[in-house]
Amino acid sequence: MTADKQIVKTIATNMTLDTSSAKESLKDLTQAVKESNNEAKILEAQYRASGDAVSASKAKYEGLQQTLENQKTKVDSIKLALEQNNTETKKGQEVQSLLMSQLASAERQYASYQGQLEKATRFTYRDWE
Repeated sequence: MTADKQIVKTIATNMTLDTSSAKESLKDLTQAVKESNNEAKILEAQYRASGDAVSASKAKYEGLQQTLENQKTKVDSIKLALEQNNTETKKGQEVQSLLMSQLASAERQYASYQGQLEKATRFTYRDWE
């Protein structure tokens, strides 16, 4: 099992324990996405400020790739948690409801990051040439 799959499995298991565990796991995943996105923005701004447009474009592209990867981990973790969740208990039904709403939100955000990456790809390769 790869490290990424192990992480997804562990997070998914934590999400199915109860709603507070699910919320905490989701918060951690969201924080990882935000941190990678913020790091990329800072690096891009530093390159732009120094007048290096090519490096700024490359930093944006690479940062978006990392952010997209982190968001995919979040989506995959939620999907796995939904598969593992026992909905026959009240607690399981509460977790299911939380995870379903979070999955919809995470998938929308993933699609948004994909669009941003596609746009950055068009501009980045133009800048690199």
